[in-house]
Amino acid sequence: MWSADFKSAIKSYTVNVTSDTNELKLTPQAAEGAVIQLTVKDTNASGTAVAGNPVILTNGVENTVKLSSTSGVTTTYVEVKVIAPDNSSVETYDLSVVKAAANATDDAFLTALTAATKKADGTSGVANFIPTSFDKTKTAYTAVVPNDSTKLELTATQANATLYVNGEKYTSASTKSIDLVVGKNTVEIKVVAPDNKTEKVYTIEVTRASENASAVNTLNSLTLSEGTLGGGFKADTNDNASSLTASVKNATQEIVITPVATNSKALVDVTVASGSGLKVEKIGSAYKITGLKEKGASTPVTNDITISVKPENGGAAQDYVLKVTRANATASDLASLTGFTGLTQITDFASTKTDYAFNVTNGTGTIAITPAGAPSGSTVTVNGKVTSGTENVDLKVGENVITVKVTAENQINSRTYTIKVNRASASASSVDTLSGLTVNGATLNETFAEATTAYTTTVLNSVQDLTITPTAKDSKAVVTVKAIKGTTGTNKLEVVQSGSSYTIKGLAEGDNTVTISVQPENAGTAKDYTLTVTRVAATASDSALLSGIALNAGGAITLTNWNNTVESYTVPTKVANATNTITVTPTVASGAKAEVTVNGTKVNASGTGVLNVGENTIQVKVTAPNGVATKTYTFKVTRQGETLGKEAGVTLASDKGTLTHNALATVTSGAVTADGSLVLTNDVSSLNFTATPADAQAAVVVTYDADGTGSVSTPVTLTKNAQGTYTIANVAEGKGELKVTVTSEDTNVSNTVTIEVDKAKTGATGLASVAAISLDNGATEIKNFDPETTSYTVPVAHLPGTVTPLVSKGHADQTVTYKLNGKVITSATDLLVGDNTLVVTVVSPDKKVTKEYTVIIKRVSGNLSELAALTVNNAAAAVGTPVAATIAADVSDYKFTAVASPKATVKVTAKNAVGQTIIVSPGANNAYTASALTTGVNTITVQVTAEDGVTVKTYTIAVTKTP
Repeated sequence: MWSADFKSAIKSYTVNVTSDTNELKLTPQAAEGAVIQLTVKDTNASGTAVAGNPVILTNGVENTVKLSSTSGVTTTYVEVKVIAPDNSSVETYDLSVVKAAANATDDAFLTALTAATKKADGTSGVANFIPTSFDKTKTAYTAVVPNDSTKLELTATQANATLYVNGEKYTSASTKSIDLVVGKNTVEIKVVAPDNKTEKVYTIEVTRASENASAVNTLNSLTLSEGTLGGGFKADTNDNASSLTASVKNATQEIVITPVATNSKALVDVTVASGSGLKVEKIGSAYKITGLKEKGASTPVTNDITISVKPENGGAAQDYVLKVTRANATASDLASLTGFTGLTQITDFASTKTDYAFNVTNGTGTIAITPAGAPSGSTVTVNGKVTSGTENVDLKVGENVITVKVTAENQINSRTYTIKVNRASASASSVDTLSGLTVNGATLNETFAEATTAYTTTVLNSVQDLTITPTAKDSKAVVTVKAIKGTTGTNKLEVVQSGSSYTIKGLAEGDNTVTISVQPENAGTAKDYTLTVTRVAATASDSALLSGIALNAGGAITLTNWNNTVESYTVPTKVANATNTITVTPTVASGAKAEVTVNGTKVNASGTGVLNVGENTIQVKVTAPNGVATKTYTFKVTRQGETLGKEAGVTLASDKGTLTHNALATVTSGAVTADGSLVLTNDVSSLNFTATPADAQAAVVVTYDADGTGSVSTPVTLTKNAQGTYTIANVAEGKGELKVTVTSEDTNVSNTVTIEVDKAKTGATGLASVAAISLDNGATEIKNFDPETTSYTVPVAHLPGTVTPLVSKGHADQTVTYKLNGKVITSATDLLVGDNTLVVTVVSPDKKVTKEYTVIIKRVSGNLSELAALTVNNAAAAVGTPVAATIAADVSDYKFTAVASPKATVKVTAKNAVGQTIIVSPGANNAYTASALTTGVNTITVQVTAEDGVTVKTYTIAVTKTP
């Protein structure tokens, strides 16, 4: 336990142990070959050996020494002799093991401590720098002493404890002299309580100055964790050092201060008066002061904190006194001003209005800020500086931001007033006009003009606050807004500024006058604009009906069956693409006091909007004069595209059941019919169906036969609802039919998707197996078919090259669909050469069980050379031998037929007699027309590609046009 302090030259040691320690572990370390002899003695180091002693110890091996078990303080004396390997010398070490009494105290606090210095000549240096009112709980002390202080004279007192100074045992109350080096010297005093367990360490850090050390003893900065530093602190000076102040809220019982010395080598210390109840704790370079007392109800109470700056050279310290006032629990929460004395530029002051701005002339270099009416006990700062009177602020050319903060007596509530003062340049503008004025939620009755200074507007009774945005023509001009009830008088309305907007609060019924002043940059006379806001009376009409409406888009639009109680209209006739605007002119039934908006914009007479290609929704909202009743009319107007749409594709979906159908996403020519099914369980009573055209301008018609027989004898046309779906409210049991017809915008293409709606009947079975499957409409069934086996492979001949699947149902009400190579089929369908996948999906009559049978149909290839044959004008053509034809000189076209083998593809090209490509137009029934033939031999080339996509044959037709 004391090996770290062992020195071979020191022969006597004391070890203190606790009362419950009964043995000591001793491990000797000596030179190799030395003999180590241990003897435990009876009463003292000179006593006789206890029985069984001495003993020889092994070098480096731990040994146990039994300690006295007598109650009270006891000492065991141990002698260790080390005999050199050659017996030439013997070293003896004495160890006294002091065992504490069982009831020993744990007091390890010093009872007194003094520290002073002496000079090299023995005369006194710095007097005792430990406070005379010694605080035993304070364990760290610092001091800076002059260069001529060479020794520290230390006296520490604790009569009942064991003391050590810098590791050496020390006698209580004796004087210890310690040499001081230039720079930092650390002295450690360890106090071991009588119980030999409890310890406390006191440190004294003494900095001895160098010969040329600085005498600077000032603070560079002082920061507080709470409150604002007042009292006129000035960095690097001792000005106002004894009158620094700070105020904190009542909840603050501690404060952390961070003093920074001007000279980093100066010593800073923070103390509080004895008996003040305050405590100081050093945390790094900061100090935490706890126990702040609150201000009395009638007598002020401050918490005085002394900050001492001892210079580097050890000279006299400079004391700064910080008086911290902690607010009373009942302190006022008021934090506002009544104005600024003498600041005539502020004409619209209100205690709750915190932002102000004005211009001053170029010759104004300073401005006096005198806050007035601050509540008792509050703190006022101007640009962060605590003030109780007038603060003069220097102004630079341009914007100057001055902040005046009022902190309530309770140090919680505060309000900051911001004053923006723009000091004009020598060439500042004199422009004092507005370039714009907008009213949020209302419309000016007059058209704004820079030179027009009077405006009016009307708002509903429900409008109590109105926001306006005035825009100065010169961005450096200052705009202020004031408002009163009525047209004259001093009955002010509250105005709240937010950026460039101003909100007038609490409009009275009738007229309210708003004055907008524009002060030019050069601080000349301001120009006033007035806005009279009329708020309609609460007794105003509650009618929100239109008496009429006119729509004009390239001409008047006729609204059939107009009725002002009906709110939704669709204009049946599309507007021409060339017309891209619409004018809406609503007429209100209740007179001019109702408010009308068109697509959110208020209108007085009519409004104009943009028409986009496609459907446009125009909403006309009428708000009754009472500001409560409203009615919204919706008009849907469709503008044609620049070119009419040619697509007639559609995408289908249902929110119930299983919908299967062939794709009809994009179709631009011909007429296409696609089929599918919608299978529903018996518990489905209604469903929502969507039919989304590929081209939004295409027309969609949806019909539903709801008789449940599948006879499609009573179809009903469904109407798309506001959610864009078609709703079938009552789905009948059994089979019905949904039919979706899509017509392109140009009406040239019309396609139909027919969906069989199959709803399970009540009590239907769950059987989904079939009895047989055939590929040729029932003529020949798949061999060895088993209803429970779902995968089959069937080879078929090359011809006829089609399949017509048919099943023998296991129950008459089963629903069966067929997909060949991923496409739903309902009749004979072409097969590919090779593998074809036929999926037969069977849904049980209750529509809850689905079974799929998969049949791989392997179609063998035929004679590919025959499959690329060609017949021209009903005569077989041969490769390499042109088909000859002749036309007269006055004929420019040649018509012919070219019929290829089944499933082959044909490509026809042509060149005239001079080698130029000419047009060949296909027609119906394999007919072609070659145009613009020239005199001589014109060559038509017919390329036939067989079904396999590999075998290709080329045929030619030589058409000679006579001269």
